Amino acid sequence: MTANVPSMRPPSYKVGEGVNVIPLNGLADLKFPYKKYVVVGAGKTGLDALLYLLERNVSPERISWIVPNDCWYLNRDVFKMEDLWSEMEKQYTAVIQANNIDDLYLKYEELGIMMRIDKNHWPTRMRGATITCKELEKIQTVKNIFRHGRIKEISSDSISFENGTSISTDNESLYVDCSASGCGLGAHTPAVDIFNGKLINLQMFLLPQPCTCSAIIAALELRYVI
Repeated sequence: MTANVPSMRPPSYKVGEGVNVIPLNGLADLKFPYKKYVVVGAGKTGLDALLYLLERNVSPERISWIVPNDCWYLNRDVFKMEDLWSEMEKQYTAVIQANNIDDLYLKYEELGIMMRIDKNHWPTRMRGATITCKELEKIQTVKNIFRHGRIKEISSDSISFENGTSISTDNESLYVDCSASGCGLGAHTPAVDIFNGKLINLQMFLLPQPCTCSAIIAALELRYVI
């Protein structure tokens, strides 16, 4: 059977003529370096794009990051199977002791369960993206961060945001679009069968459980083939 990886949807913002925009996996196909890189999106895909560039020795000064919403990130270091229950116990205890949801996130941050890029900015999103402490330190070296909400249009000389703000840019930048929903949910996303003849439509049907979904699909495929 053949796995069908959903194609990258066009960005939700307008892209002007001559502007270079690629999805995350387009980074692996680059034939030459760009003078500047602009990562659009602050979810897991955005984190992966930043880490990919930084781990290939792209200077943080050459990277800009468009953060529509600051996010809470799960610290992947605490989810170790040999000590999983004690870590889960901390989470349950924090929930019982918290006065409200904001207090809970602060308690989680103190326990090292949740992390954010900048403690001067309160996150308004949490979609289950994971990151390690070392990865967070790398990402924090990127200082060119723009928090103006969602992009309306990228032209050859500016980035315009939906809130009316605009910033100057140039045609020497490569834009890595990481703004689409990783869950594939929404009014414009039609439901499709996972198994369709000899085709497998990969998708996440338990949220936020990409690994569990992959394992279940693989197990069902094995049974289906046999």
